[in-house]
Amino acid sequence: MSAASTPAVGTAKIRPLAPDDLPQVAEILARRDNHSWSLESTRWFLQGLDEDKCRAWGAVDGDKLVALTSFFLRSLQWQDQQHRVAYWANLYIDPEYRSQMLYPRLPMTMLRGLKDAGAEFLYAAVRLQDVARAHSGMGFGEIGDQHVWVRFLRPGRFAAKYKQLPAATGLLTAPLDAAYGLGVALRGRLAKSHPIEDVAIDEAPLAEIADLANRAAAGQFAQIWTAEMLAERYAQTREGGVYRALVCRDAADSSLQAALVYRQAERGADIQVAVVMDLVHASGNASAAVATVHRLESLAQKSNIEAILYFDGLGSAMRDLMQSCGFRKSPEKYTFMVYPKKARTEHAWLTDLANWNYSFRDHDAF
Repeated sequence: MSAASTPAVGTAKIRPLAPDDLPQVAEILARRDNHSWSLESTRWFLQGLDEDKCRAWGAVDGDKLVALTSFFLRSLQWQDQQHRVAYWANLYIDPEYRSQMLYPRLPMTMLRGLKDAGAEFLYAAVRLQDVARAHSGMGFGEIGDQHVWVRFLRPGRFAAKYKQLPAATGLLTAPLDAAYGLGVALRGRLAKSHPIEDVAIDEAPLAEIADLANRAAAGQFAQIWTAEMLAERYAQTREGGVYRALVCRDAADSSLQAALVYRQAERGADIQVAVVMDLVHASGNASAAVATVHRLESLAQKSNIEAILYFDGLGSAMRDLMQSCGFRKSPEKYTFMVYPKKARTEHAWLTDLANWNYSFRDHDAF
């Protein structure tokens, strides 16, 4: 491209964003994700930029928004004590403006807003490891890593897509995938011993799910959920899709025994996955949770999905349960970090990830 045809790029200035900026936020999210964002979806995604829930900053070149960062304000509980904290999300800088040092200028401006927001500290779960290293240079303290676990349903086709092998490879991987399919079918039969409903999220018993989630997280550093909060969280996916729930009730008294919230997504190279957003069960009834996982496997198999993803942040007991269902640790991990790093000494319990309760339910992406 010649100098004459290169778009003119001005110097971007950083400022807080307000609800009136949401149309421009929709435009920059569309550029980031390569799909359109409606104003309604953008308002949902950033919680209307209600300053008690979400605060955002942008870099603007004239009237054009060219960079965005935000944090969500959350009330998390640790041993009966409430902590108002910030969760970092949505850092994006237009490629044409990345030479202007908007990283780290934009995030540092945001971090100076923590005190005004009444947040004790900010935390982040960072998937890209080079970004995690850059955050360390900005004064973040690292807590540790938590991994995404995976249950392969069509391992041959998954590997072929991941490695971008020729389409003809499918003829070689089909026998392996068929053998896995038989195992999924057998586990699906075991799930029939428990009555499980597959329902739309607005038909799910969100108050009961919130209650089981809060009970499971007692004693950990966790967000306290309500039915209203779950309804807002699961109103739609980032891409405009839907969440569903698998619900298992006791046949005798109809009490909720287990629930699994899930969605379908695409992870590069046309790899189709189901994502376990949340999994809860009544005390002493882990078998009901296992049954919901097996039902998800059956549904995913019928939907031509290659793998199921689960974030290993719900404790060791749930890790053992998922391992018994065939889930294994994947290379993909999230690095937990806090700002300022002195929060690790002021709240020493933060440094042990066993004290955290965190699932894809808590994550801004999935």
